[in-house]
Amino acid sequence: MKKATNQPRLLPRLESAFSKVRILARAEMRPADALAISESLRRLGRAVASPALNRRLRSLVRSGLLKTNSARSPRSRLTYSLTASGQRALHLAREQLSRLVEPDASLPGQ
Repeated sequence: MKKATNQPRLLPRLESAFSKVRILARAEMRPADALAISESLRRLGRAVASPALNRRLRSLVRSGLLKTNSARSPRSRLTYSLTASGQRALHLAREQLSRLVEPDASLPGQ
């Protein structure tokens, strides 16, 4: 029997992954700064602390899924928008998530 010790480590990883998908979905709507993304996540009931959000944003930029839009003035906030790779990744994530919640006809009792 497998110990439940993996559960505490698994849940933050899942939450981080879902958070990244939510960030990509928000960026798909229109370019947004970190504050707007944070507010959007909070409205969904998934508030993310600023340091964690900034790490996730940098990770998504490094992965090529988001791009930063340069500020027009020194006081402008950095905005993030979806790249073509980000659009493909978001589409794939949506497909995979929809399969997870669909009943599987091959399972007994379905």
